[in-house]
Amino acid sequence: MRLDVIVPTYNRSALLERTLASFAAATPPEQLDWCVTVVDNRSADDTRQVIEAWVARHPERFRYVYE
Repeated sequence: MRLDVIVPTYNRSALLERTLASFAAATPPEQLDWCVTVVDNRSADDTRQVIEAWVARHPERFRYVYE
C-alpha cells in the first residue's frame, strides 16, 4: 500500500518544520510505503531551506516542488 501526502505551503516555514517532523516521527505499518511532497507556492521565507534539509536527510520520503 502507498500513501502520498501533498502539503501546499506559503511562508509557513516554522509550521512546515513541525509538520515534517511529525511525519518523520510517525510509525506507519510496515506494509505502508509513504512519501510527502511539499508544494511551495513561491514563499519568501526559508521554506526552501527547511524542505531541502529534509529531502537531503530522507530523499525516499520527502520531495520538494516549487511553483
